[in-house]
Amino acid sequence: MADSKKDKYINVAGFLINIILKKTNENKVFESFEVNTLSFLKDFTCPSPISDVDFMIEVTDSTLNLTESGVLNLTKINKKNRIYITPNIDSFRFQMLIQNILYKLLSKSGFLLHASASRINGKVHLFLGKPGAGKSTVVNLLEGTFPALTDDLSIIRKVKNKYFLYQHPFVEKNPIRDKTTEEYAIDNLFFIKKSRQFKIKSIHNKQIVLDKLIKQLVTPNKKMVKNLMEFTSSFDNSYLLYFAKDKKKLSKLIGDHVKG
Repeated sequence: MADSKKDKYINVAGFLINIILKKTNENKVFESFEVNTLSFLKDFTCPSPISDVDFMIEVTDSTLNLTESGVLNLTKINKKNRIYITPNIDSFRFQMLIQNILYKLLSKSGFLLHASASRINGKVHLFLGKPGAGKSTVVNLLEGTFPALTDDLSIIRKVKNKYFLYQHPFVEKNPIRDKTTEEYAIDNLFFIKKSRQFKIKSIHNKQIVLDKLIKQLVTPNKKMVKNLMEFTSSFDNSYLLYFAKDKKKLSKLIGDHVKG
C-alpha cells in the first residue's frame, strides 16, 4: 500500500503537539494506538492547528529513524523538537513520553508542582503540602461549592508576563472530570496543615515561600527552579491554611478569605 498520513493536534498548557500517524504498511496496531493509547488525551485534542506547532511526534512503522527500543531518547531530541515512535508503544510509556515533552517545553517559562487546585470566582487557588498533608482532601471537601481543577499535579506557565494554571491529561489518584485546555489566573497559594483549628495566616517572607515551593517541584532542574524563583518574586498571595475535615467550615473559611 502507499504511505498514508494523518495529523492529530493536542493542546496541553497552551503548547501544541502534532501527532503524525504515518503508515507504510497495512497495520492494525495503528488502530489500537488511536483508540487506546491516545484515549487519555481526548479532552485535549484540537480539530486543527490553533497556533504554531511546539513539538512533533511521528508514529511510524518504519525503523529508519528509530533506536532498538523503538523510541528516541528524549535527551537526544534535536532542535526541531521532533521524535519518532512505533505504534505499539504501551500506554504508560506514551504518557511518560508526553510528560517528558511537557517538561522540556515548560523549561522556558513554567514548571510543574505537586499541588491540587480549586476554581473560586473564576480564579485558581492552589493547595500545597508534603505527602499526606491533605491536598486531595481539601479539594474534595470544597467540591460542590468550588470545583476542583487538579488533584495532585498542577502546570504553571508564564504567558505574556502573567502566570496561569493549566489542567493536564495524566492519570491522578482522584480523577478530575471534564478537563479543559483553558488557562486560569492564579489568585492564592495555600500551604496546608491539618489542625483542629480553621485559620489562614499570611506568609510575607518570600524566601520561606520559595523554600516551600521548591519542595513541591516535579523533577526539578535548574531552569524550572529559575522559573519558580521568578514566579515567587512577583507573587504576593501566599498563606498557611490550617484545617480539619469539615466541609462546611472549610468552604466558609476559604469563601470569606476570597471575598476579603
